[in-house]
Amino acid sequence: MQKFIIRRFLNIIPTILGVSLVVFFMIHLAPGDPVTLMVGEDASLADIERIQAQYGFDQPLHIQYMRWFGNAIQGDFGMSIRQNRTVAGLILERAGATIELAFMAMFIAILISVPLGVLSAIRRGSWIDLLAMTAALISISMPRFWVGLMLLIYIGLNFDFFPLFGREASLFVGIFSLNWQDVVLGFRHLILPALALGTAATALQTRLMRSSMLEVLQQDYVRTAKAKGLSDRVVIFKHALRNAMLPVVTIVGLQFGYLLGGAVVVETVFSWPGMARLIINAVSQRDFPIVQAGTLLVAITFALINLLVDISYGFLNPKIRYD
Repeated sequence: MQKFIIRRFLNIIPTILGVSLVVFFMIHLAPGDPVTLMVGEDASLADIERIQAQYGFDQPLHIQYMRWFGNAIQGDFGMSIRQNRTVAGLILERAGATIELAFMAMFIAILISVPLGVLSAIRRGSWIDLLAMTAALISISMPRFWVGLMLLIYIGLNFDFFPLFGREASLFVGIFSLNWQDVVLGFRHLILPALALGTAATALQTRLMRSSMLEVLQQDYVRTAKAKGLSDRVVIFKHALRNAMLPVVTIVGLQFGYLLGGAVVVETVFSWPGMARLIINAVSQRDFPIVQAGTLLVAITFALINLLVDISYGFLNPKIRYD
């Protein structure tokens, strides 16, 4: 296991390097000059050249990349062009909100999809199965912004427990600090955007859980367990479920990365102060340092989550060996 983890960590390095190269050169080769946007078209040539030298834009691209990446691996992502603040500070302010939102959305998705998918599989063809698959099909077809607006209109406006916009406290910080007032306040602000973000993930995982469970229930070892007289509960939850979870765990790891990158719509609808909105605004403002740093951190998070998914296979199925 240790050799596998080390090997996978080493494999992450070229992935991160490749992502940094693509992001850096693509954004710098795109039309538009961030310095002109910052100082205005009426600025003198001397002012433009001074600011370009200040941010290093007067250097060749390969020199700019090596300088930026060298500083980035030390945690220094430079200064924001538009906000005149350190990029690391801006991202730290926003990253917690996005990660918390993605975790909550995935938790809700798993909490609903796993039992519902198992129930649909063991009650195949029943009204429960038909209702669950119909709901999953509808859910996966609904855009996230529409789901968010419907939650605001029909739940947020009718129940004072759920605030409509913003974020006043962190749920995770409240849990770790045992501040139950912050836990309740964080949950109140988090539940609606998490539901909106996790709708499609819930639908996809439910369908996958059902199909995987149906396949496992046809295996010989499951029929043998039933022939030995074991109860249906033991057969399903001890023998079948662990193996059926393997493809679901894979998709959970992939979807978590998509939730981090695709939260911008939900963050906009609910005015959630997350990193996705920060990056999108930086793209429109040509704020290169924020876009580069945000994309690189999302890629690193995605790679680490997939490593955790690979490691989890060994716990779900002891037959899987990495060495």
